[in-house]
Amino acid sequence: MERRTFIAGLIATPVVLSACGGGGGSQGAPAPVSANEPIGRARHFRGREGDVFYVEHPLYGSVDAELVSLVDNTMDPSLEQFLLTFALPAGSNLGDGMRRLTHRTLGEMALFLQGGRDDGVHQFYSAAFSHLLVANTPPAV
Repeated sequence: MERRTFIAGLIATPVVLSACGGGGGSQGAPAPVSANEPIGRARHFRGREGDVFYVEHPLYGSVDAELVSLVDNTMDPSLEQFLLTFALPAGSNLGDGMRRLTHRTLGEMALFLQGGRDDGVHQFYSAAFSHLLVANTPPAV
């Protein structure tokens, strides 16, 4: 994987997600964002486990990808680190790389998906995020 490609995907994601609003996931509406919650990207995916995303596939056009988990790996308060895991149908053989995903309320986004385990029914792919959190401080005069 080329680091430049991976970083380009991380940079593009906030632009795509910046206008994301509420909407019901398969398990109800996502948790509301409070004023005290850090401004982070994981909030767009919280409460959406079980939702279906459509992944652009070079052979099949698109395949369904169910968001099966969001794991928060944040260890440093100045960083937001989390992992999204998607389940695709067995035989999808998507391969690692930048992929365009579409969700009915989140819209389109480009994520770097990396393949993982295959249980015979699903192939699992993950997208890792690591973002610096920007404090809401007034500009220096």
